[in-house]
Amino acid sequence: MTDVDIQRLLDAAEAFNRYAEDFKSTAVPAVERCQVPWTAIPPLGADFGQKYSAAWEALDLSIRAMPDLLGTIGKALNRVAHHYQGQEDQNAKLFTAPGMPAPRDMSQDPGAGGYATQGGIWALSTASTVWGDAQAIKSMADLVKQAKAAGSIMRGGAVPWGAALLAVVVAVDAFAVANMRDPTAYFSAGEGWSEVEKLLNAAVADLPRLSYDVVYKDPKWTGSGADAFYAFVNDDLDRTLAAMSSLNNAMQQACVEAAYSMMFSIIAYVAVSITTGTVCDLAKLIPDPTSVSQIAVTQAALIMFVGYGIEILVSLGELYLFLTLAATQMNQSYDTLKQYLVGKDGKLDGGSLRLTVQETQSIASWEDGGWDRKQQQGK
Repeated sequence: MTDVDIQRLLDAAEAFNRYAEDFKSTAVPAVERCQVPWTAIPPLGADFGQKYSAAWEALDLSIRAMPDLLGTIGKALNRVAHHYQGQEDQNAKLFTAPGMPAPRDMSQDPGAGGYATQGGIWALSTASTVWGDAQAIKSMADLVKQAKAAGSIMRGGAVPWGAALLAVVVAVDAFAVANMRDPTAYFSAGEGWSEVEKLLNAAVADLPRLSYDVVYKDPKWTGSGADAFYAFVNDDLDRTLAAMSSLNNAMQQACVEAAYSMMFSIIAYVAVSITTGTVCDLAKLIPDPTSVSQIAVTQAALIMFVGYGIEILVSLGELYLFLTLAATQMNQSYDTLKQYLVGKDGKLDGGSLRLTVQETQSIASWEDGGWDRKQQQGK
């Protein structure tokens, strides 16, 4: 009988089984919470939404595959250990290759709570912008009326661009309100990715090390089973886990930054709408509409009104740039993971995470001359 460190085999088997259970109980439900509904994706971030959905689908598939995959490897290592322990009766139990879950699309349904939250955000944004614009319009109309009543004509510079200016700012307002989206979905998704990150980081560090110890540290496990086991873990599982971890980190960062960016956009938009309306309304408090101070205040109010529109455009531009950058970073990590998960038709099917019956039986063997994964892949 070959001299093998049976306890090392059992420890590795226990680790694979433990990670299988951790992925099932922690990572799978966490990824469910990472779905982002349409109410959280602004029109400016349509490309971000598409790339996030594709990346979520890849991570969801790979994470749902882990419990069965890692559990099967754990069982295979146990079978080898039982053989060397002389407990062949334990190996009479049913042992099959792991299944592969079907890929699925990310749900974008916000649910009742999501609809309510988004409705509240739109109501608050609309109310503040309507009030701010109405105050500005009313203030300008009152000032013109007062000036005419006093027999004076206000300087043309006090009302630059007239109705055209108003139309542009109102259009900008409408576009801004449409892009005020629910940030809470991103906070929830960020927390979910954080939970997955801890598990992936631990698995990336532990599983390759345990596999190396079993196969290369004396007294070591040798033969076709050991070769098949190490080839799968080192060539496929390790690289896929690393790619999963990289994409997970990119998505977590994108969610956290998107959450704060959208939250601050809402706060800033409401605040500037109210402030602009208030300042524009202050002009009518000056009793003499023909005075220099009156005209100066009116001009200052209108300049702020123009600045208000510019500030909104700048804020929306920053949001667009952030979402574009985040989408690019996610897509780079997604492309890396995708190459391990696609089949010959280019569609997600599990790819390198698929453990066939031949591979499973080979890993669970303790005889020489078993199936060679690299040789088979080269055919």
